Amino acid sequence: AVVSTQSTGVYDVQYKDCPMVQSDEEKAQTILRWCLKEPHHPLYHALGEAQHNFFYRLNTLDKKMYMGNADERDVLRPGVAAELEMISDDIMNYFRNILTVLHGCYPLLKELSQDGQYATSNELARNFYSPFLKLLVKMFATSYEEEHTLYQTYLHRNASLSVEHYLDIRENFKVDYSVAIATLRKLGDTHTPEEKMALLVQSNQEIPECVYNHHLASGVSEEKAREVSCMGADDLVPVTIYLIAQANIPDLYPELLMLYSVTPEEKLKGREGYCLTNFQNAVFYLIEEQRSFLALE
Repeated sequence: AVVSTQSTGVYDVQYKDCPMVQSDEEKAQTILRWCLKEPHHPLYHALGEAQHNFFYRLNTLDKKMYMGNADERDVLRPGVAAELEMISDDIMNYFRNILTVLHGCYPLLKELSQDGQYATSNELARNFYSPFLKLLVKMFATSYEEEHTLYQTYLHRNASLSVEHYLDIRENFKVDYSVAIATLRKLGDTHTPEEKMALLVQSNQEIPECVYNHHLASGVSEEKAREVSCMGADDLVPVTIYLIAQANIPDLYPELLMLYSVTPEEKLKGREGYCLTNFQNAVFYLIEEQRSFLALE
């Protein structure tokens, strides 16, 4: 790919002797990989400064929490949580601004398909978040340590239980959810909020698909299987709790908090927000169930 700068600051991209660069995803990745390794590119410097800034702020919070004893950390926790929310908001806005600058430099990117747009955002996010994403998730776990501990204790207590043990799941929905569980487990292998959100959406969509396929295989008509697989929130949340327990992802709770904090409001109003809310509701419910269980012991 040959990239040249015009006097307007817009970059002209021409693909020469690159027969393999065909899809929109490949075009987006080629552009991003070029400008993020070119020291004279403005995006290269903007990204580096942001990474240093956010890592420093998160690392400072991390050190603050672990300099004191347990009682002192409890006193600090509300203030740290509030500061973490501000940092997350800054991260979200800075990433959105860099993406806007990128589209300004490369008008071609705005013309790509939906898959190409996702590839652009995800490739940028992969570079942007790489120095501090794990630290960001860790700080959410630290800021909400009590809830995180309750979540992990619930997993330890319920990870081995089959779907038959979940009394809140109706008989019609006690089916094999291994496909949706396998998708959710991939969350630990992801490197960007975009990838994590995409897996939540996919797993959420696979829940009714598992129900549909189960009943279709039992011999009912397609229409009946489709009717049975329709799930409201009252049915979806208990099934999602079962999925979470089976997937057994130790840091899913802080991952969800992180995703909510760095996802733009317009996305939270759409499909991504609906799926994220479903997983959050399931986690909040199981945390309260674990809290009640411990209170009875």
